[in-house]
Amino acid sequence: MAREIVVLNRIHAEEFDCPYDWACISIANTERDFAVIPVDNRIGLLQLAFADITQDIPGYQLFHDDHAHDILDFVTHNWDHVVTLMIHCDAGISRSSAVAAAIARLKWQDESEFLEPPFEPNPIVYRTIREVATGRGDYQEEDDHWEDD
Repeated sequence: MAREIVVLNRIHAEEFDCPYDWACISIANTERDFAVIPVDNRIGLLQLAFADITQDIPGYQLFHDDHAHDILDFVTHNWDHVVTLMIHCDAGISRSSAVAAAIARLKWQDESEFLEPPFEPNPIVYRTIREVATGRGDYQEEDDHWEDD
């Protein structure tokens, strides 16, 4: 079972070094912009392309349910085989922290470390992953209302 979730910016993700088995969720703005992630001890890599936006803007990819399903499938497949799950986006502040917060809530029922500065989770990413996970039955919320983050 993964023991830690690490959120990084792109530069630090490309320099990431882990002595244990780890997996990575790599987030870029477009499919042409993916980071080059180290391979030593890495057992899984999910590359996703979507913009850090909260509403549909022509020419930009908004996070959607298919992205959430890909993330949840990747976590389900890799969680019990890694010590570390590294998640990154360009700045390591919004998209990656939203993914980390949703996964931490799913796996540990505590996402608080990813909801505080320097993190500013993208609310669409965070909410969509939680809603999709709940719909899939991957986890159940403790109550029926959503917090506005």
